[in-house]
Amino acid sequence: MSKSRFNMLIIFICLVGVIFISQLYRLQIVQGAAYREQSEKRLVREVTTLAPRGEIYDRYGKLLVTNEIGYQVDLYYTKIEEEELNEILLKVAQILEKNGDSYVNEFPVDFEKMEFTKSEDAMKRWKKSNKIDENASVEQVVDFYKKKFKIRNTEMTELAKIMPLRFEILSKGYTSYRSVTLAMGISNESMLEIEERNNEFSGINIAKYPKRKYVAGTTAAHILGYIGAISKEEYEARKEAGYRQNDTIGKTGIEATFEEYLRGENGKSRLEMDSKGRITGSEETEESKMGDSVVLTIDADLQRKSEEVLEKYITKIQTGDGYSEKVPDAKSGALVVLDVKNSEVLAMASYPSYNPEEFTDGISNAEYQKYFENEDKPMFNRTIQGVYSPGSTFKMVTAIAAIESKVIGIKDTIIDRGKY
Repeated sequence: MSKSRFNMLIIFICLVGVIFISQLYRLQIVQGAAYREQSEKRLVREVTTLAPRGEIYDRYGKLLVTNEIGYQVDLYYTKIEEEELNEILLKVAQILEKNGDSYVNEFPVDFEKMEFTKSEDAMKRWKKSNKIDENASVEQVVDFYKKKFKIRNTEMTELAKIMPLRFEILSKGYTSYRSVTLAMGISNESMLEIEERNNEFSGINIAKYPKRKYVAGTTAAHILGYIGAISKEEYEARKEAGYRQNDTIGKTGIEATFEEYLRGENGKSRLEMDSKGRITGSEETEESKMGDSVVLTIDADLQRKSEEVLEKYITKIQTGDGYSEKVPDAKSGALVVLDVKNSEVLAMASYPSYNPEEFTDGISNAEYQKYFENEDKPMFNRTIQGVYSPGSTFKMVTAIAAIESKVIGIKDTIIDRGKY
């Protein structure tokens, strides 16, 4: 090889080296920060954006049920140790409790009293479904899950926060692409604090969702019904229709009857996470579609007044106010107002009543028991579920029969002092 050719080869190698070095400098020094940031966002997950349910109106277009923006705490699976997951859940629960917010708690143990929150028969079924000895004590059940979830915390107050959340994760399941919801309807204070401390909470995401709002409060509660978390049986029956395990569904009343119309079409968003499972960004990729609205024959003002009158006169009967004697057992009643021209229901009141909004984000076991163990049955719609003798309403039938038979005329008056 001649000297000139050798020199050219050396120059070529040097040029290639310079190019490589300049490229490495550009990638690592000049654009290093940008590429590092991009690499930490390499986990992209497509998540469901919940659609608002359709609104409900009275006959005159008065809004009865709508939606407002709510915030929920979701958890996605990340590759962290169970002990670290327990600490994350404890911190999140502490933030929520500090701001007066609640989180899911289907674990049937009262940690303060160290007793089961379900009946003996219900607990036997629960233990059997969770493969626990049906004779296991409260302490044995707690110890079983403490070992299963590798909870090292010994303070009972901390166990009471971690265990229900771990049980929810176990029951509902979650993956890198499908979250489990830990809390709904949280306050702005909790939302802001969790987002500010995002780097401490691997896999935790604050998501917006359309929260059901019952504008009229308790008015028409039995008619409108309420929504709640989809049950295992409901999910199995409706999963082919696109329902998910975290969905809410109409449970009673109009919410349940018109579920297929009120339910909207969910959208999609792209969620970005870094290598440690921390949320770094999100983008809506498919817009959700609101459900259809429903217009009722109910007159909202007449409905409210009917409920007030019903409660007022039941109280009067109980106390004997304006009546010959007290009737303390008169604790419930029903009232229906119909349009005589076409039989449309203008008002339909049942007493006592309840607040459907308490069920929107999941009701606590204590509140649930308060309703369903109440001997006055506030959830029972006496206008359509009760079976009663017709009483004085049947007088119209006998009067019409008497008039048609010409036994009496339309101007005749009969004073009944108990003879008939």
